[in-house]
Amino acid sequence: MKRTRTAPSVRLLKLILAQKWFKAAHHIRRKGRELKAEYQQLDQVLDKKAATIERTTSTEKGTSSTTYISSIASLTSPASQDDTCKELYLRHILPEAIFQKAPKYVLKAIIGISPSILLTLPDENGRLPLHIACLDGASLSTTRLLLSLDETPKGIHCDEHFSEQASAVDYTNRKPLHYAVENLISCCRKESGVKFIHVDPDSDEAMIEKREKGKEELLHIIHDLLQTHPDAVLHVDEQNDTPIDLLQKARRLKKKKKRYYDHDYETIEDTCKLLRVKAVEVHRRRKLRYELLGCDSYNKRQGISCTRNKKSRKGPQNEKDCNNSNQSTATITQCSSSGIHSNFWGK
Repeated sequence: MKRTRTAPSVRLLKLILAQKWFKAAHHIRRKGRELKAEYQQLDQVLDKKAATIERTTSTEKGTSSTTYISSIASLTSPASQDDTCKELYLRHILPEAIFQKAPKYVLKAIIGISPSILLTLPDENGRLPLHIACLDGASLSTTRLLLSLDETPKGIHCDEHFSEQASAVDYTNRKPLHYAVENLISCCRKESGVKFIHVDPDSDEAMIEKREKGKEELLHIIHDLLQTHPDAVLHVDEQNDTPIDLLQKARRLKKKKKRYYDHDYETIEDTCKLLRVKAVEVHRRRKLRYELLGCDSYNKRQGISCTRNKKSRKGPQNEKDCNNSNQSTATITQCSSSGIHSNFWGK
């Protein structure tokens, strides 16, 4: 009997599920070209699906939001039954490695197969690897690795960096910051200690220390996400909740059901205050940007009635106006890089 040849992606996922990290890294070194070809083929299939959806949504006017979301969700469904296993295996290699707490060298080897595809490949819920890392409570080193691989500076004279993963939303319109905040809240609950400690939370110091270390790492992850994409503080999800709203709901539970210990509640309080400070900074920077551009688009977005001159619609009328607009842009760059994050969490 002929033995059926196992696809490299199937073999790799099985090694990850078995947590055989050395063998997984060796398999990637041996079958790297074949794995890259599989991912490139998957990327071409997804591009064709995306082009089809764009054509259908552009031709059909007045398409409902539910129809649009279902069409976008079809991007994650395989083209046929023959491609089901292969596509699902390829989609879940990196997320499963993050979930299984794979070592850093294994994650680097997996991402090195095709970084541009793997870092932007969503799962069936539209979540990117950074979403999954924040949701599953990945380590700080894993999160920083994912952020560093797609970080780009916002400008030449700007200390801030931008990450496509940190700004991406899933099918519930959530960003990674939402999941990091939710993970912090669940880590602070009393129930999270009961899972590891049998009788009394104070009886096992090692578990308490592990829990405190997890909270510290989550705070650092939230700080890194705010550095790469501060606008996520004001982003609302499907339930119209910002990350601050999630913390506010957790604060209300303290008074009603007493789900948190005092020191854990203080962590939620401090995080909520810091996110509020960041939200005020983001709001002021947005408003300053619109004001320096010399237009009333900010008031228009906020629903405030405003009047505009005819000259302002035509842009700069002469060389002097052009110089003024360039000075305004330079001022915006200075304001955005004026140490907004220098005082954040004592850094």
